[in-house]
Amino acid sequence: MEVLNLIRQHRILLAVATILILAVFYLWNDISSVSLDFLQGRKPEVQTVLKCKTTHLDGSVLTARKELQDTIRLLIHFNEKPSDDARIFLAENGIRIYPDSWVYEYLVADATVSSLCFADSLPGITGISTGE
Repeated sequence: MEVLNLIRQHRILLAVATILILAVFYLWNDISSVSLDFLQGRKPEVQTVLKCKTTHLDGSVLTARKELQDTIRLLIHFNEKPSDDARIFLAENGIRIYPDSWVYEYLVADATVSSLCFADSLPGITGISTGE
């Protein structure tokens, strides 16, 4: 009987504690990822690393967290399918295009963050995104 009286007297406190515990369980993944990012140090966003004016880079590329030497997978929008010479030229400048990835007007490529300014300045490229 004493237990029931204790529960009845403190039912609001027990309800608040239950809600807090459920909220912690619900948000656990978000809390742990924030703490892991804080402990490991976060990489800067691409837009803060690049030192050039970007007109064709999508927001998904600019907000990606990468260092200057990191590689990023891209969807590159071209006016027309690039020739083999153009692919070799891009590869020499740090942009590796997957040979059989031409779909409509897009190609899949891997590029270092440092080569994004070069890719953005090319006249045949009309858009660069991560596909996300």
